[in-house]
Amino acid sequence: MAVAGPISMGPALGLSSAAGLISMLEETEVQLQTTALRSLNKVIDTHWAEVAGSISVIEAMYEDEFFAQRELAALLASKVRHSASAASRHQRPVLGDLSRVSRVPRSET
Repeated sequence: MAVAGPISMGPALGLSSAAGLISMLEETEVQLQTTALRSLNKVIDTHWAEVAGSISVIEAMYEDEFFAQRELAALLASKVRHSASAASRHQRPVLGDLSRVSRVPRSET
């Protein structure tokens, strides 16, 4: 399938899901894969959790020595990992240090 031109899917589009772009990563045509990577790179800040489910596909693109957009795949994978790490760091304070919580014995009834 030929693509007529670049697909603009920046933040102004207001995507509610990146599922369509993610599915394009699985296409056999390199142009579609490249378009997906570029478009995902534009919306990664808001859709990183959704893209994280396909991190192995993106990493495989980077590992393919013949894939022309290896650096873009590496950048996208890095952004996903960074966002996941940042989210993980933000969750810890919410839980607090549970090791200091003393157990209250249950009263027997």
